[in-house]
Amino acid sequence: MYNTVIVTVVRSVLLMSIRWDDLGHEKYEDMVSVLVSRLHPDAQRIDGKGGDGGRDVQIVDRQDGSMLETFELKSFTGRMNPVRGQQVTSSLKRAANLNPEKWTLIVPIDPTPKEDEWFRKLGNNCPFPIRWFGKTWLDEKMAAFPDIRRYFLEGAKDEVYRLLRELKEEQARITNVRDAVGRVRTLHERLNEIDPYYRYELSTGPNAADGRPMDVVFSAIFDKTRVDVYPKYEGAVRDRPITISVNFKIGPDFKEVRAALDYGLDISVPSKMINDITIDAPLGLGGSFLGGELHLFSNDTRLAEPVTIALNVMADDGLVASYPIRLSKQTSGARGAIVSGSDNIGWLQTTLKIDEVAKWFEVKFWLTPSPAIPAALLPLLQWIAAVNPPHILEIHWPNGVIMCKEINTSFCLDTRFVTVVKSLAYLQDQSGIHWEIQTSSMIEEAQDIVNTATLVKGESINFTWKSFNLDLDHWGPELEELGKGGQLSFLIEQDMEFELESVRIPIGLVRTHIESARIADPVAIRRAIASGSIRQVKLVPGESNKAKQMVVPKAQ
Repeated sequence: MYNTVIVTVVRSVLLMSIRWDDLGHEKYEDMVSVLVSRLHPDAQRIDGKGGDGGRDVQIVDRQDGSMLETFELKSFTGRMNPVRGQQVTSSLKRAANLNPEKWTLIVPIDPTPKEDEWFRKLGNNCPFPIRWFGKTWLDEKMAAFPDIRRYFLEGAKDEVYRLLRELKEEQARITNVRDAVGRVRTLHERLNEIDPYYRYELSTGPNAADGRPMDVVFSAIFDKTRVDVYPKYEGAVRDRPITISVNFKIGPDFKEVRAALDYGLDISVPSKMINDITIDAPLGLGGSFLGGELHLFSNDTRLAEPVTIALNVMADDGLVASYPIRLSKQTSGARGAIVSGSDNIGWLQTTLKIDEVAKWFEVKFWLTPSPAIPAALLPLLQWIAAVNPPHILEIHWPNGVIMCKEINTSFCLDTRFVTVVKSLAYLQDQSGIHWEIQTSSMIEEAQDIVNTATLVKGESINFTWKSFNLDLDHWGPELEELGKGGQLSFLIEQDMEFELESVRIPIGLVRTHIESARIADPVAIRRAIASGSIRQVKLVPGESNKAKQMVVPKAQ
């Protein structure tokens, strides 16, 4: 007979009470702003050196730039006396100028009923809700993020070295795979408990140095173990920057290095160009090193919100052409930034290098042709036709800033191509049949496209001809002159259509007037007439090789 024993385990959260009285204002603000950023990854810390405007941390709507929420951090302890209350009131008034959706005070004081009443009355005069997060809230949230507490209060900054040494010792003691996975996982979890700004991923083995994730901000290699560093929230790199100081050997090759540093581009610097490197990285991952290679990777980032600029071509008498470009990527460095993008059909590619120090810019364009609907391509081609000296290029930004530059070179584009695309756009519009056209097809069929558009518009086209075959139902007296070697003019009417890339566009009834034609081989024709087998006659120009075509108007 067995007794069943039911054991209920109740899990509880141990709130680690922090001695808030012992914290200075600067440490309190650093620690709590990191806490807010971890709770709200879109939060941005405000540098209060020039006045914080009634907030230490803010959350801004990425779509329209409106203020969603502001946080005011006060390190007061004890009670909210009149002087402190006046400081809170002043901060709230300044924040009201920003028109936030809500405002939050974070202070290590749990309000008494009287203080709570005072704060509620303060909120009655605001067009937005206000909140008070006190000591209990702070203790609870700090318990949920032990890495923040350990970093700021328990001196965990140098623990990474010890953990990496433990990892090496663990590798020596491992006897089976299960133990290996469990021990490495434990070390990995401990490593990520010691830094509120960054998280760490480990890669081990002889090939660890070869890989590097694209979104990592920093990697360090220790004896076949690579540590990749990632931000725990969006503003982590700003709040705790990773800096590199390099003492270069200046030489003829340094110009390329300088350009990469100035604008955040990829470059590999060999050891012969480096005296020493000093890295300030979190948790002791940096240090000073003599010589060594330096690999700088582009900080190429995709803009959260693409920026549309207008490329205006200006002449002395005003605007000649304008075309929009969407800038979607950016790299930045010590002197400025390089932003890049393309138009909405992907044909026109642009890079804009902006030197913020010298206050100049350089813009480059190039084309990447691809299948496109002619009507969508036409505005670009018309803009390209206008981009030539001595015109001026004006770049208009959404914020009203205008950047000007002389146009020194033109695109290598045959202006006849504009006429072809315009004609094809007209044909597609008139027929209601739209499809993307290959560039090669537009060039190869250029003359036929232009002629067909001319006919559809109701205009006539003049052309010359070399020969054509005339199909016959019978040989009548009206053709006798041809049989005798004479010449005749012809009016031929037939339904026609234009075909391009297996797509057919109807033209209508087309009348062709041939001024003069004769039989190419009269002797053969006479034999065919005599035998009664004539069905087709090959004609060649007589005195004239001119002809004209036009669409016969439909009867009303």
